[in-house]
Amino acid sequence: MTAEPDSDLLLSAGDIARITGVRRPAVSNWRRRYPDFPGPVGGTATHPLFAWDQVEAWCGRHRKPFRPDAADRLWRRAEAVVGGSAIALFLAHVGLHLTGDDPPAQLELPAPEWEPLLAEAAQHPDPVALYTGLVERYTETWARPDHEPSPELAELMVQLAEVTPADTVLDPTCGTGALAAAAATAGAARVLLQDRDPVRGIIARTRIQLTGTDTRLVLGDALTEDGHTDTPADLVLCTPQERDREWNRDELEIDPRWRYGLPPSNESELAWIQHCLARVRPEGQVIVRVPAATATRRSGRRIRANLLRAGVLRAVLEVPHHLDSDAHLWLLCPPESPTERPTHLLSVTGAEDPTELRTAWARFRVATETDRVDLGEHATAIARSELLDQDVSLTRPQTVAPTVETPQRLVELHTELERLLAELPHPPRLATPAQPIPPPTTSVAALVASGQLTLLRAPQEQTTDGGDIPVLTPTDLRRGHPPSGHGTAGPDSVRLCRGDVIVPPRGEGCPRVAGPAEDAALLSPPLAVLRATSPELDPQFLAGFLNEQPAGRRGSTGQSRARGAELPALSSAQQRVYGEALQEITDLEEQLQYLSRLAGRWAEEARRALRTGTATPQEAPDAR
Repeated sequence: MTAEPDSDLLLSAGDIARITGVRRPAVSNWRRRYPDFPGPVGGTATHPLFAWDQVEAWCGRHRKPFRPDAADRLWRRAEAVVGGSAIALFLAHVGLHLTGDDPPAQLELPAPEWEPLLAEAAQHPDPVALYTGLVERYTETWARPDHEPSPELAELMVQLAEVTPADTVLDPTCGTGALAAAAATAGAARVLLQDRDPVRGIIARTRIQLTGTDTRLVLGDALTEDGHTDTPADLVLCTPQERDREWNRDELEIDPRWRYGLPPSNESELAWIQHCLARVRPEGQVIVRVPAATATRRSGRRIRANLLRAGVLRAVLEVPHHLDSDAHLWLLCPPESPTERPTHLLSVTGAEDPTELRTAWARFRVATETDRVDLGEHATAIARSELLDQDVSLTRPQTVAPTVETPQRLVELHTELERLLAELPHPPRLATPAQPIPPPTTSVAALVASGQLTLLRAPQEQTTDGGDIPVLTPTDLRRGHPPSGHGTAGPDSVRLCRGDVIVPPRGEGCPRVAGPAEDAALLSPPLAVLRATSPELDPQFLAGFLNEQPAGRRGSTGQSRARGAELPALSSAQQRVYGEALQEITDLEEQLQYLSRLAGRWAEEARRALRTGTATPQEAPDAR
């Protein structure tokens, strides 16, 4: 099959590393050492994008390998043809073409221009490798919703569950199937799936079907439309959405699943925990990823106490920070479990190696005197009676004396710091004339009044936690991520277009020009958009000057400040030159801010390592 031209396809630094068979730092070195290495043509300062054909030509000139696989090429062509906001829907239809399943009624039909790409995918000789590669690129490129685990966290949860070839595994909030895929890879006999988003659900089901594992998908919210009541699971693995205040508490007030208490409206995780316990066999096990605050919130005291008294909650494990931030894994067994009701709770805090969590849980499960067994450096067995106080806090300071460990985190931070310092660009050169002549100025308010700009605000009722259309949230804008929310379009919804200038509230990030990743996505409140109606206005020029904070307006919001922002009245050609310089300034500022945060963490780890003796100063070689 002849590939289409690659002139419009883009590659990230990670893509280049994978295609050329090197590690990512090597790509950074190429950018620094070779003046003719292609410059970024899109993306952000921390996630630059490069033109495929330019990188391929450069590799040819310098005799570097350039070996893209079918997933690389199809993924990049899909991004160009489909557009970022619909890429998940495209993957769902690829899955349907590969498995031959009929699309559910809830799924939006594919656009006609997708058909050649879908046909190409359906004819691929290795559908498992193709679809796995496409999903990997999707999860690498697009920000996961908060409740979807990384592949590494999913693998850890499956390892803690000790999946066997006889097990039926249930994931009631499956998302795109990271947990389900890990369970299937571990040898589960059957995987049951449910999700309220048909797009993510079909992606998850396809991943399991292509492995040959028996699977069943039900679409709908498992709390209100449970589709697996007739099939108890041996293992239930779940990463529910955090603090979902729209979990229909009033409708479910007298539900029999609330055996340990009616969950408060702001404690949706406690609803999901009890749902999982209601769907597992008596001899089974439940593992749920929850925010760390679930262990201490006052509103959840009663349910935590009841879970402890019943001997259901067996362990609270802090997730290593490089896998997830501020998260715990709760390990539970139903009250009918044939094992003896425990007297202690396993608590693991501060472990950075996932192996420590697995080892501590394995030792704790078989120990007869859990308060005396060596569970590891970061693990503690806490008597249930100590936890059943007024607060019922499930976290306690470590009682096991720490031992010296290899400062792996220090090594990782040092490597990342060196990489960023090597990649740091020079500041843009700015001419300083002896007698500067201030250019004439205009304001955003004047451009809006003249009709050259339109100010659009996201409606307050715009949802971000359910629907088929990607939604850009303030967190996405602040972190430089693509849209992570999902919602439905209402009459007042704002759909982003390439070239829109997205304006955050003051202190919530920098204005950003919408690119392919944001195209056709919805806008979440309190974000707003400035949309040019005249080709004479350069979006990068406009965004660059909106980043400037005028004196005397510190108390204003970002969007009211935007209306009053002043900018030079220049020709479109001059605007492009200014816009490029302003973008370089913003990119360098963002890189320096990230570098500062990383340097702070590195300095903290370095001082701790020197104090504990896990690192020593490296003496200079003898100069004699």
